[in-house]
Amino acid sequence: MKKWYESKTIIGTLILFVALLKSMTGVEILGSEEITLLGNNIEAVVTGVLALIGLFTSIYGRFTAKGKIEL
Repeated sequence: MKKWYESKTIIGTLILFVALLKSMTGVEILGSEEITLLGNNIEAVVTGVLALIGLFTSIYGRFTAKGKIEL
């Protein structure tokens, strides 16, 4: 059995969770002085890309899983 932190499914889910949490709480990646119209668009793109990476990593991990994970 592998450790839980070695699971692509768990890692992908955590990345997706961070993206959703960032979106819900309004945490900014860029500093407040640097936020412009372009900055706001970049924030949205980064959040979306992060969510997609997490989602696809979870799906890939689930389909390639060979065994159970150990907590």
